[in-house]
Amino acid sequence: MSVRQVHTHAKSNHCWTFWRKRHLSAKRTVYYVEANSKRYLPESGDNVIGVIIGSFGDFYRVSLNDFSVPVVLNQFSFPNASKKNRPRLEVGDLIYARVESVNPNVDAEISCVDPTTGKAEGYGKLEGGMVFKVKLAYARNLLFDPNAHILTELVTKCKFEIAIGVNGKIWLKTDDILSTIACGRCIEKSQQWSDADIKANVEDAFAAMKKSKDEGDN
Repeated sequence: MSVRQVHTHAKSNHCWTFWRKRHLSAKRTVYYVEANSKRYLPESGDNVIGVIIGSFGDFYRVSLNDFSVPVVLNQFSFPNASKKNRPRLEVGDLIYARVESVNPNVDAEISCVDPTTGKAEGYGKLEGGMVFKVKLAYARNLLFDPNAHILTELVTKCKFEIAIGVNGKIWLKTDDILSTIACGRCIEKSQQWSDADIKANVEDAFAAMKKSKDEGDN
């Protein structure tokens, strides 16, 4: 299930929104064994960020990673989509989607519909913002951990929206481009930071951003 959640920091008016995937089962627990892989291979149920690279018939071709086999997105794989009412996506558009099916004999297929609700639940075209790349294991960690230290620290600095794909791509959007860049760079660099260093490093990054902005205004 893909869940859209809004978190409000107790000491400020800043809030952040992100989408994450949960496995809900009363009978079993889902475990992931992380390897330091550099190549993403689609698995059914994965949340991914892709870019439209073309279309054919009723399908879009979507790239999930450079130099990897594209996946396909049916133009009707959106909530309430019909021939008269369906998104018109262009080459270069970003989307947040769920891997619908994986078959070794055909292209993997993605969808922008949550199977449990029939609604978007955060899936769909990503407007504005920027995309940053992280290691696959780190992306999965951020997606599954709503209390990830870097995210909880960034929320004290600015309001932002973030979509995390297990294919190692993170889309992020704030109210201004400098804050978006600062947040994205902090997330990228946090892969090498210890938890003890995150707060100070985020403080430094936003102080540098503010200084740059002030100098640009003068």
